[in-house]
Amino acid sequence: MSTLQAPMVGRLAQRIMAVNPHAVFLGSVPKDIDTELTYSYHRSWDDSPHDGGYSVHYWGDAHPHRVDRAFAAAIDIGFGIREDLMIAYTARLHHWMAMRGNPLRAMGVREFAGTLDGREVFAADLTGTPHRTYGWDRSHLTHIHVSIGRRSVNHPRILGLVRLFTP
Repeated sequence: MSTLQAPMVGRLAQRIMAVNPHAVFLGSVPKDIDTELTYSYHRSWDDSPHDGGYSVHYWGDAHPHRVDRAFAAAIDIGFGIREDLMIAYTARLHHWMAMRGNPLRAMGVREFAGTLDGREVFAADLTGTPHRTYGWDRSHLTHIHVSIGRRSVNHPRILGLVRLFTP
């Protein structure tokens, strides 16, 4: 497998951990996280399944000449046993998703998952209008997942996400 962590995603993780003492970078690429639970944006464009893998079929990410093909486009951030922080930061992502002009989309976010109540997974796909929301697997009760559009994975605008994880 040739999936690499995008340099800008690494910088994003470092900055989140620098401003938030409870934040733990759980990974971006398959070698960092459970490979059985590694799908789509945790894999590079080249390593993703092209026979149904949605991360290579969304129109903004489907063109190999317009994306960074070698990099994963996702980040997982945990907060240890601090469920209150999981809820607070997921709520912040949800609030920003609903804001006029959709600042999350402007920062390159494609989708995110976490929890708003500690019991159910809340996830949002920002590619639709209105935004599609749906639940993912229960592992997202213990960490926040953010997928970044493949065209934005190495763009400095993703560093704006740091403010969403600032205490």
